[in-house]
Amino acid sequence: MRYPTDHKLKTRERLLDDAARHVKKFGLAGSGVDAIAASAGVTAGALYKHFAGKSDLFAAVVAAELQRTADRFAAVAPGGGAAARQALAAYLSLAHVRQPDGGCPLPALTPEIARADDTVRQAFQVGLDDVHAQVEKFTGSGSRAWALIAACAGAVMLARAMPDARSRGDLLDAVAQEASALLATPGGPSDDRRQDTRTRTRKPRTEP
Repeated sequence: MRYPTDHKLKTRERLLDDAARHVKKFGLAGSGVDAIAASAGVTAGALYKHFAGKSDLFAAVVAAELQRTADRFAAVAPGGGAAARQALAAYLSLAHVRQPDGGCPLPALTPEIARADDTVRQAFQVGLDDVHAQVEKFTGSGSRAWALIAACAGAVMLARAMPDARSRGDLLDAVAQEASALLATPGGPSDDRRQDTRTRTRKPRTEP
């Protein structure tokens, strides 16, 4: 039986999708090759036909997932403030918190990637730099892009560790409000105006 010329590529992409869902749900440490292969409905031997080893598989998963995140931002035209805010709201939602296997790899995998080998960490660096470049189109500066990425990923990661639903909601709402101010949308407040507002609304400290 002859397979289409793109059969191997499509099979690899499907395996990456299945592996990504498994890894984001159970983590790198909790994702052996046998378990990943079983979740994809193949044998470990079949998996090794597409990846040189566990490190190569994890690096490919990280690269593909971060590329997917970057592509989502790339699909929104610069200046599309409403679309950017919708994306922000979806990211900082309880649905995203409750479904790590279908969400962004940053809150799900970053702590473990920090302890991974150089192959995985290098794939992470390249992918994160691409995400940052896309986010910068909506913040107007590289520093604000880093702040937005860190705030959103960190909020989801913290919320997933919190058992109290009200506290999770308070955290996500607070970060959404602050993160929205980082978006450089036409007619939005400047950095100086935001700082003035925070200064006026900040309650004075009182000595105990």
